[in-house]
Amino acid sequence: MGQVTLISVKRSKNARSFVTANNNVMSDIGRHYVDIFVSAHVLGDPAPKIMEPLKCECWEWVTQEQLLDNDGPYRPLFLPLAKMIEEHDLASLFA
Repeated sequence: MGQVTLISVKRSKNARSFVTANNNVMSDIGRHYVDIFVSAHVLGDPAPKIMEPLKCECWEWVTQEQLLDNDGPYRPLFLPLAKMIEEHDLASLFA
């Protein structure tokens, strides 16, 4: 995470947790990804920095309600994120 955002997370064994993984086939672009989601405790400043401006326009923290709002400004969601939300209860995943 730090390489892409400059956010530092705790490195102890109990500070990071596997949340879920999903299998994503993007036939239209001929790609297949396995995406792994983890939770972690942030150290210091939680404001992400754009480290790859040619690949990323912005980073921003959003609430669960904003993420789940089908009519909100965060649509369409990136396929792996949309699939995770569709298959799992977010409240239990990140409790």
